[in-house]
Amino acid sequence: KLDPQIILKEKNVEIRREIVRKIGIERIINKLKSKTLEKGIDFNGNPCELLLLNLGDGRKRPYIKLINPSTGTYHIEGVPPDCLDLTKTWIFRNGTKEKPIVLT
Repeated sequence: KLDPQIILKEKNVEIRREIVRKIGIERIINKLKSKTLEKGIDFNGNPCELLLLNLGDGRKRPYIKLINPSTGTYHIEGVPPDCLDLTKTWIFRNGTKEKPIVLT
């Protein structure tokens, strides 16, 4: 019954994480009227999406939706406004154009 838009008002990252856990990332993404900019595969071989989320204040910001390797669940991470494709997103996130080494 929680309104997914409450996440837009919450500043505390721990509380936002709990909001996402209780509401579910898919419901939040849907409520924020996301638009998929690009789909792809992350460096762990899992599906990922670059989304544009409507933050409700006139801003639409890009977020990358990917599986957290520690928990096995999807989460989203904000990226700079100029990251409008996965290539730019990976360069920002990893700090390099080089493919990251996956440690086993």
